[in-house]
Amino acid sequence: MGNSAEHLVLEKLIDASNDSDPFLLAMDRVCEKKGHTEKVDHEVFQAFPQSTDKEMSGMMCFIIIARRNVVNRMMDDNAPDEDFITLVTNMLLLVARGRLWFGDEFELVYAKPIGPSPTPEEWDAIHQRIDNTRHMIGEAYLACGQASSENSQKTV
Repeated sequence: MGNSAEHLVLEKLIDASNDSDPFLLAMDRVCEKKGHTEKVDHEVFQAFPQSTDKEMSGMMCFIIIARRNVVNRMMDDNAPDEDFITLVTNMLLLVARGRLWFGDEFELVYAKPIGPSPTPEEWDAIHQRIDNTRHMIGEAYLACGQASSENSQKTV
């Protein structure tokens, strides 16, 4: 997905927990045609809730950096904090489901998950983990900005 305002709306409004969400189904079709698929299983769904706070913070930071154009636009437009949090939590849900993967160059890679859907219990655990770390999203944003600033100073 690009960095346009339309994609921001889609990222905020998709129901990442619903495998029948029309946008996700369309993404699945496109990904499958292009051969972008990833095998998932219940181990994948059970691993996400077991992520440490450091791992969760790292995923948040990766998402923020990968979506920096959208995030910066949100911050420039003084978007409500809840919109920013919703964006990051939806991306985390896509990661937990196996639809979104982290690329090597701080890009988010979308793929159609091949395998079972999470059970209701697995979704509950995923949602609980994200809910328990929502407070970390702002901290991750600040950490990403600080790390980015430090890296740009080193190259000057």
